[in-house]
Amino acid sequence: MKNDRDLPVKILILEALKRRLDESHIERTKIVEKLSINYAGFRGEQSIEYYLSLIDNKTNRILHDIRLPGINNSYFQIDYLIVSQKYCIIMEVKHIKGTLYFDRKFNQLLRIDDANKETAFPDPILQVYRQKSQLQYFLQKHNLPNVPVIPLVIISYPSTIIKATPDHKDVSQIVIHSGALPSKLETLERKYQREALTKTEFNKILRIIRKHSTVHLPNPLNTYNVSKSDILTGVYCPFCQKIPMKKVHSYWRCTKCNSVSKNAHLLSLIDYALLINPVITNKDCREFLHINSVATTSRLLQSLNVETKGTYKDRKYILEISKLKESIRNTDLESIFK
Repeated sequence: MKNDRDLPVKILILEALKRRLDESHIERTKIVEKLSINYAGFRGEQSIEYYLSLIDNKTNRILHDIRLPGINNSYFQIDYLIVSQKYCIIMEVKHIKGTLYFDRKFNQLLRIDDANKETAFPDPILQVYRQKSQLQYFLQKHNLPNVPVIPLVIISYPSTIIKATPDHKDVSQIVIHSGALPSKLETLERKYQREALTKTEFNKILRIIRKHSTVHLPNPLNTYNVSKSDILTGVYCPFCQKIPMKKVHSYWRCTKCNSVSKNAHLLSLIDYALLINPVITNKDCREFLHINSVATTSRLLQSLNVETKGTYKDRKYILEISKLKESIRNTDLESIFK
């Protein structure tokens, strides 16, 4: 598995739900399926990074995972956005193998897998056209210059076969394999030779997009129809995922694989921040990690080196995930991230 420090938050949330829900939980199967879909998307994005690295970064800027306010107070998200002085390119990445059939009549994408099973997906061409309209609206709203916006659907799985109905001429122009990205960009460079933006306008667009792009962090329990009481508490074993580990002096010991760790609680505090609350008290921490001692819990929380609020009796600790992950460096947990 990819280093957890590089995984998107939505995958970390789903991983935490998967290990902290009983296998009999009614929503667990859906969560596992959603996790699989998100991993496929993540792998797809990773697979095109080599081709993106070939792009001239002196004249282009590549923005990843952009989420901007759009029409009617809604938000729209773009996997990759290439901004140059000549154009903007919206790229929607799909990591799907098999044979893909773009059906214009019903505006859907059909996938036929190796077992000849047929599955329908929303049409990603319609998706990138919506993103194009939303981006143009965003630029206009912020009084930014009109610049050509080019939508692309990138199929990251190299062996995927792409087909379409005869009247669906957009497919050959918009849908490409990731390996064809460099040549597609060369074609666009020849087509769009005039600079639509000055250097100042180019920098302004980048600055405003970065300023207004936000990370969407929905309440995971509400999103996935899970109650707080459904969440299994305790420190999980970083080696076999068993919950809970047992506190033995200054170590955590797994009752299943017998592994020991001094710092396994750090991973479980990340789970708490992801699923329950990014703010924790001594009492919350004792209940979640299964620690009896107030003093032991206090020492553990103070060692995190995170921001705190309140006085001694009602002190709250801000569980910033990036700082918790940084705390994992140079501990006995570091090996599981390599």
